[in-house]
Amino acid sequence: MIDYRSISNYIDGRNNNYNLLRVFAAGIILYFHCFHLANGNGANEKISHLLHLNFGYLGVFVFFVISGFLVTKSFVDRSNIFVFLIARILRIFPALLFAVVFCVIIGMYFTSFDIASYLHHNLTKSFFWGNIFLVANKTLNSVTYSLPGVFADSPLPNNVNGSLWTLPYELKLYLSVALLGVFSLLNYKSVCNLLYLIIVLLYVFAPADFLKIDRSTQMLFFAFASGGFFYINRNIIPLNKWILAGLFLVCFLTYNTTYYALACDATLVYSVFWLAYVPGGWVRTYNCLGDYSYGVYIYAFPIQQSVAALVPGIGPYEMMLLAFPLTLIMAVLSWHVIEKPALRFKGMVNRPVCNSHLTFS
Repeated sequence: MIDYRSISNYIDGRNNNYNLLRVFAAGIILYFHCFHLANGNGANEKISHLLHLNFGYLGVFVFFVISGFLVTKSFVDRSNIFVFLIARILRIFPALLFAVVFCVIIGMYFTSFDIASYLHHNLTKSFFWGNIFLVANKTLNSVTYSLPGVFADSPLPNNVNGSLWTLPYELKLYLSVALLGVFSLLNYKSVCNLLYLIIVLLYVFAPADFLKIDRSTQMLFFAFASGGFFYINRNIIPLNKWILAGLFLVCFLTYNTTYYALACDATLVYSVFWLAYVPGGWVRTYNCLGDYSYGVYIYAFPIQQSVAALVPGIGPYEMMLLAFPLTLIMAVLSWHVIEKPALRFKGMVNRPVCNSHLTFS
């Protein structure tokens, strides 16, 4: 029997697999980075090349699809820009502050400068202040990656935390949702769908230099907008295994063609929501642990760079074995000591307070 239930039949409550999906996405980004940070040659990662699908791209894509859906839902549920913005600030910035401090501290060990010169260096100040507010160079387009004399001889030199590159765009997209919400456009499905159609057409057909942004940035916007589109149309988009199977079949049939990337994008978007809501049972027990994905994402890169500096010539799989448990420890501490307590403040302006095992949007 074909299940015609739409997404709206699944989204009541917070008993879903978003925490598990996000930590998986963060984990495959860590895995992908091992092949660049251990030896500087991502071509040695065979699975991505076999699938013609960059694992770093895959992980970030999943993050932004989920974010687009949950952030759009967050504004629609609240219809209060003040509460919405407070929730977004509490989700990003407390953990980011401690991650940036962590980077500055480990930089004190690895820098070729003396400690006083390192701490007073303009690059250290730029790294700290620019990254904790995501306004490096007085823009919302970039972050500062380098600290003076830190990781200068690494396979990927002078890059302390490359994963931060997506956060300014995440913030911009939050503000875009807020702008649409303030003008009540999120209440008009036809307007939202027209905007999404324009984004899709630009993503698929616009020349590379038409939008003056690189392909990776276009991907972030498309993924986030796709998540928002699925929420806006939650009442009419069904979740069933036959649609999912059909999309994978399209990917198979278009392999090694110009349509393969687009087929993969569509399949990834749909897969996120099928996996988030349909599989139940024992997989839902992961929610009891917490949401460690953000911590894995923002701590993995500096830990991997540290491993590369401490063990010169280390291979990618050996780096994975060393870096993953260290990163997970930091992510667990980040969630229980920083992120979850910070999110309790959200409850002060938006009752009720969420339980610790639930997925925060």
